[in-house]
Amino acid sequence: METLTPAQKIDIERAARQFLRAAKSSTPDQMCSALRDLRLACRAEARGLTDRQAKVLLAIERYISKHGHAPAVRELQGITGYRSTGGIARILDLLEERGRIVRRRRCARSVEVVKPLTLGDMMEIEGK
Repeated sequence: METLTPAQKIDIERAARQFLRAAKSSTPDQMCSALRDLRLACRAEARGLTDRQAKVLLAIERYISKHGHAPAVRELQGITGYRSTGGIARILDLLEERGRIVRRRRCARSVEVVKPLTLGDMMEIEGK
């Protein structure tokens, strides 16, 4: 396995801390959400993505499967909970550089997922 970047280490550590805090709380929804974030961070690490990049990629995949077309940047902002469209735009640029998505410039909803996150990736991580 490749070594982790500092950003990936921080993402996994943050997700683990959130999970441990949620484990102490009595709300099952909070614990499930924290566990999902931790799994996402681990899956992203295995695929060479930060958890934020993986969260956006997963949101795009789910949106396309539900609606049949790609989400707008503002919709991604709402789905992922990020505060600015600029942050989403930077993540989309990084995903495009890594070859995970393809976009047409100056064309709305033109994101296409080239390399999606797969269940096999998740199972491989959980098996380690």
